[in-house]
Order: sequence, then C-alpha cells, then structure tokens
Amino acid sequence: MAERGLQLCLSDLVRATRSGDRPDATPSRLQPRAWEPRVLQAPARHVQLELVHVPPDFTRVDSRTYRPADPDHRRFLEAVVATARSIAEARGWALETIQEVCRALVVLITAHPPGVIIQASTVQALARGAFAVERTSEVLIELGLLHMDVSSSLDRRLERTLDPLSPRIRQEVTVWIDVLRYGDDRTRPRAPETLRGYVRMVAPLLVGWSAQHQSLREVTREEIRDAADSLHGTRRDTTLIALRSLFGLAQEASDDLHQPCCADAGRSG
Repeated sequence: MAERGLQLCLSDLVRATRSGDRPDATPSRLQPRAWEPRVLQAPARHVQLELVHVPPDFTRVDSRTYRPADPDHRRFLEAVVATARSIAEARGWALETIQEVCRALVVLITAHPPGVIIQASTVQALARGAFAVERTSEVLIELGLLHMDVSSSLDRRLERTLDPLSPRIRQEVTVWIDVLRYGDDRTRPRAPETLRGYVRMVAPLLVGWSAQHQSLREVTREEIRDAADSLHGTRRDTTLIALRSLFGLAQEASDDLHQPCCADAGRSG
C-alpha cells in the first residue's frame, strides 16, 4: 500500500493585534500610555509552520531599501511603524532611538508574514547592527508580536543583580528597576544604558545591606554616607543619583520610609 504524507496548512486566519495589550509578565506598575491603542489587522496568509527556529542573519540587510513586495504586507508594515512612532513620542524617546526602532521594525516585519509572532532571539540578532534592540522589543510587546524564547542580556544582568538580595529588598529594587525601565504615569523610562549604569553602581551596596537588613527602610543615613565616602568623582556622583532615585521611589511606596540619600546627594561634588 502506498504511503501518503500529510501536510498541515492553515489559511484564512486573521490576526488582530491590539497595541494596548501586554503579556502577563508586564510589570504591575506599568501605567497606560498617552497614545491611543488601535487594532492592527494582518491580512490572511498561508504560513509554513516552523519546526526549528534559527535566528536569521541581518548583517547584510539594507533597511533603506528592504520592503515587502506584497501591497497588504507593506500596509501592515506602515501601520506597525506608525504605531511605534506614537509609542516612542508618548514616552519621550530620543529622535535617534526612534529612527533605529523604525529601521529595526522595517527589517523584522518585512522578513516575517503579517501578524506572525517574532522570536526574541530574532530581535537580538539585530544587535550586530545599529538598532535599538531593547526599545524595538518594547514596541513588539505592545503589539503582541513578540515571543520571549530567550532572555535579553539586560534581563540576565538584572537577574544576577537581584539574586543575592534579601526577599524584601529584592522586591523594593525590582519595583525601582521596573519604573526606570518602563516608566510610569509620572516618570519617563530611562535609556537601557542609564539603567545598566545605575544598577551597576548600586549593586555592591545592595548586596552589603542585604546581609544586614531585611528592607531598605532599615538603611541609615550613616550607612549611606559611609558608602559615599568610599567613592570618588563620577562614580560617587552617579551612585548618589541612583540611590536618590531608589530611595525616593521607596519613600513613595511607604510614607514612613526615610530617604537618607537625598540630602547627601545634594551636597555631592
């Protein structure tokens, strides 16, 4: 008897992605943005199911000329880029960052059928070019078009920083990191480089305080002052700015929490 092979083919599927929806992993402090969410309608297409995902090589792709040939695909790309600009402008991103994000989206959306979920490892493959990978990922999360098949380098760094902290301090620092990374109703998100710098400066202090305290509210002014006195120059200034941000947010979360670094930071120099 002759053998027959069966191939699964999915058609007439329309993916509606609402740009205001976020996965469950989104930090709870993340507030709705000023831009108006809208539905991006992806045209129906036959999609070949992927057995093994291999991140593509985008090193030779020219985002200035790389565009979809299909008119519906081009319209979907234009809608994605327009939504990305709205998100970026609402969050106050720099013009250079907006341009890098738009270039990255042109490459990614052109390389994938409309509405297809993009793997995070594919986005990270853009890191070898002049693309804002972290910000591009944020836009794709907003659009419901990103699958986190791998953690970002920033996520891994943050996990290493938080791992040795006591549970309560870890929770307080996590809230602070979320606000720096994603912003809230009063604070614009910081650039990934700024977030990395702040975390790198305060990490040794947090580890030391976690060995002696259960919460940041137990850290005294004298301990902050001793930590500042051991630093010099730009490192001292940046550390005090980061600590003022950290304790300032913690103070908002608890009315009785002192902010020991504010006065010292004002006298730093």
